[in-house]
Amino acid sequence: MDDRGRVGLALGGCVLALMLGAAVAARADHVVTFADDFPEREVERWVREQGCAVRYRFHTSNSLWVAYPEARAVSRADLLADRDVVNVMAGVVGEPDLVPNDPLYPGQWHCLNAKPRPGGVCSMDADVQGERAWDIVTSAPGSVIAILDDGVLLSHPDLAANLVPGWDVADNDPDPSPDLGNLYSTHGTQVAGIVGADGNNGIGAAGICWDVRIMPVKMHPDGTDYSYYDYHAAAAVDYAVARGVDIINCSWHFEFPAAPPPTSAFYRAFAAASDAGIVVVAAAGNTRADLDAPDVHRYPAKFNFSNTFTVTLTDAADGNIRAFGFGPGTVDIGAPGDGLPTTLVDAFGNPGYGSAAGTSVSTPLVAGAIALIREAHPELAFPGEVLQLMYDRAEALPSLDGQVAGSRRLNLYRCVTAFDAAPPGPIEFVLGGTSATTATLQWTEPGDDGATGVLDHFAMVTSVSAIPVQPSYK
Repeated sequence: MDDRGRVGLALGGCVLALMLGAAVAARADHVVTFADDFPEREVERWVREQGCAVRYRFHTSNSLWVAYPEARAVSRADLLADRDVVNVMAGVVGEPDLVPNDPLYPGQWHCLNAKPRPGGVCSMDADVQGERAWDIVTSAPGSVIAILDDGVLLSHPDLAANLVPGWDVADNDPDPSPDLGNLYSTHGTQVAGIVGADGNNGIGAAGICWDVRIMPVKMHPDGTDYSYYDYHAAAAVDYAVARGVDIINCSWHFEFPAAPPPTSAFYRAFAAASDAGIVVVAAAGNTRADLDAPDVHRYPAKFNFSNTFTVTLTDAADGNIRAFGFGPGTVDIGAPGDGLPTTLVDAFGNPGYGSAAGTSVSTPLVAGAIALIREAHPELAFPGEVLQLMYDRAEALPSLDGQVAGSRRLNLYRCVTAFDAAPPGPIEFVLGGTSATTATLQWTEPGDDGATGVLDHFAMVTSVSAIPVQPSYK
């Protein structure tokens, strides 16, 4: 990528200002336009003299997309100075316009890119940049995500198209529908909507995946108020592993008196999932607890299996996890989960929509993101390289310091973009604008290959020593 920077330095040893910005410098690729009456033989001559390759010849204008060798990339200004060239495209980066037509989408602040949350305060970058990510990939039809919960309304019009057959392990029947009349019977339907409410279908909300396979596995016995035991969860995990799902979503946890022993069915079910290459996405919990503390036994969040990924909540202020589970040695990532529109079911079995909050919401957002990243990068090994990419390209937020591993919050757009394999070329520094007390340092990073990538990091170290003042004698 081409980047310019400028640093104002105080010669006395203090850095006065640091300004980083983007500018167009030397590039390898350009689209040049000649006059309409510029003959073909002259165009060919121009290409030979330039020593560039023609990547595409336009039919609607006398234009060429040309590529120069990286070693002699040229600037747009240089080409515009050529008397044979009438225009050189500016190389402006496009902004995506793919926005779903679901009526509740404007309230889904976790997906919008740098737009304020309706009716409330929202950081200008508290979302996962879902809108930009969707311009690259919207669906992951090849992935199966098991929602282990209190059931999912199979007839919900925003979910039905994405559901695959599941099971009720608590009552041992093939109907994973929620137990109507239960105060908590909407939980699983809400979770499923965050993952995969049918996007761009003109109704309701949009899941982070518009098209994905959701397998509902009900682990709550009928006739109970959200009462379930570790053996229900163990059976649900076991069922999902036996069916070869790709991702298991656990928007719940158990507080054990001690760590589950490796001989327990609970432990072995999650170990088998990890061994099978199934990602278990686990909620960090809605009560503030240091999951790194040895006396805290919150599971499955604390399992250290290679394919268990633990998620905590970030809010519209971007990073304030407040009263939720934390611990940089245990919690892998933060994700929005505060007041997100999603699907639900009422006590009479009617489908509807509402707002949901908690790590139960952040967790399926990450589960769906994993499926999209896998879809966007089929060259990556699943799950290891996909999970590593999600972590590496997450945003580091000071507000998550000491709360989350690497202070990371999910950024889906950065995860689904293509790799830009060409590193910048040698950096040339120019010192100018000096005065008695200040100087301006300018630099350019050449070596752009024309690809759009993600700047992973930019580091600059300066060391400015005071200039000794020479005595003056008169």
